[in-house]
Amino acid sequence: METISFGGIDEITNTDLSGVKPDDEVGVITKMTSGVKRPERVNIFINGKYVFNLDVSQVVEYKVKVGQLVPPKRLEELKKASEFNRYWHMALEKALRRPHSEREMKIYLEMKTRKRTLRVRYRTGKYVDKVMEGMDPLLVDVIIKRLKEKKYLNDEVFVKFYSGTRRVQKGMSSRRLAMELRYKGATDELIEPVMKERDDEEEIEKVIEKKKKKYPPEKLFRYLVGQGFDFQLIRSKLEAEYGQKVRF
Repeated sequence: METISFGGIDEITNTDLSGVKPDDEVGVITKMTSGVKRPERVNIFINGKYVFNLDVSQVVEYKVKVGQLVPPKRLEELKKASEFNRYWHMALEKALRRPHSEREMKIYLEMKTRKRTLRVRYRTGKYVDKVMEGMDPLLVDVIIKRLKEKKYLNDEVFVKFYSGTRRVQKGMSSRRLAMELRYKGATDELIEPVMKERDDEEEIEKVIEKKKKKYPPEKLFRYLVGQGFDFQLIRSKLEAEYGQKVRF
């Protein structure tokens, strides 16, 4: 970054230069443009080069403007604000697609903290491996906390949604559903009320109706066991379905 003299200019730009050493590199915001794909994003150029982007609300919050000096401490602050906003919107978009559990979201965000290598193709046709830095791990809990505060993340809502979806899409035993919900981070306190509303007899009939043409009785029996249904319930339902005793 080009070094720019800041003697006296801070009085014009209202930039806080306390703590800045004479040999520190201090940039200046030379241009701000709207994003092409996302007009609500503002591209920030320092010393004539693109450095990061912010959304409009952040530009107002941080009082960013053309001609403003950007000492190292201020640059780091704005970069972190840009990074937070980028991953916040990723998490928000995911949360808006369907209800998620807190654990699901945490796993998703923790994956974003990892470094990854992307193969980038330039217009010349040349491919270059580019190492992408991951998200600051400290942002994971910050983003989750904000999602919960904004009511975009709620384990109780998730449990009801997940249970209802499983009921419509496929038959599933209460045992299997409870196991999946626990794996996704739901507590027994949230799971138990949902289990009381389920009827395994109704659920197993759905599965038998869907799978009886695909599986012979013996294989269907093993499949139902794998889905967590009670052994005696499976036996009685299959014998009723086939009108005779089935060997297992």
